[in-house]
Amino acid sequence: MKYELDFMAEISRCHLYCGTKAANGINNDTVKEKAVAGLEYYRAVTEWNATNGGKPWDYVLISYDEVRLQSSFGYLVSNRVLMVQ
Repeated sequence: MKYELDFMAEISRCHLYCGTKAANGINNDTVKEKAVAGLEYYRAVTEWNATNGGKPWDYVLISYDEVRLQSSFGYLVSNRVLMVQ
C-alpha cells in the first residue's frame, strides 16, 4: 500500500509528518492501517535519530473538521486524532 502524507512541518522540538482526513473517514480500516504503519515508522526513525543527533519525528492526523481559517498550527496539532496502536 502506498501512502503519501499531505505535508511535513519542522518545529523547534521535532519533525511533524501530517495527514488530513474527513471526520467520517478517520475510522476507516485503511486509515487505521496507515496510521499504525506511520507511527511505527516514525518511532523507529526517532530511535535512530536519538543516537545520531537528530530530532524526533511524530505523525499527526488532523480531521478536516478541526481546520478553520483561524486555526493555528499549534491548535491543529494539539487537537489531532489520537490513534490507538
